Amino acid sequence: MDSARKVHLLPDTAKTREAFSKRSSRIVLYLVDKERSAIDGYGIREMRGEVIWTVAFPKGEKLLTLSAQRMNEAIRSAGRVLGNRAVLLKYLNKNLLAVATGTQERNERVGQADPVVRVYLIDTVIGAIVHTASHKDATGPVEIVQSENVVIYT
Repeated sequence: MDSARKVHLLPDTAKTREAFSKRSSRIVLYLVDKERSAIDGYGIREMRGEVIWTVAFPKGEKLLTLSAQRMNEAIRSAGRVLGNRAVLLKYLNKNLLAVATGTQERNERVGQADPVVRVYLIDTVIGAIVHTASHKDATGPVEIVQSENVVIYT
């Protein structure tokens, strides 16, 4: 997808266009805009990208880093065997994007601004914030890694 939101296929062959047309309604792309502190999700319609969702972070929050799951990662174990021999399956979502933001929040007791880092988990298909964690007295840089159903950040 180029800056005018036009979709280009490489290689641009009849076979590629046919395969793309069968799947284009299920393709969702996302673009991160650090200037606006927002992430836009795009669906494909008639070879053009169309905004289908937007996650705009609160005013004053700056995007520090983000991490998507590796699509080629092998799943070590899809579940865990419990004591009664039942299997507890892992919730795996390959479409999760982990985003770390930083801001300053006013501390009324002290009368000054304290640094805060927030980590958001976003489902990039529907644009929903699945989970948020907030850490007071924390600053960047932040490093994030995702594996299976675990997100690790420092």
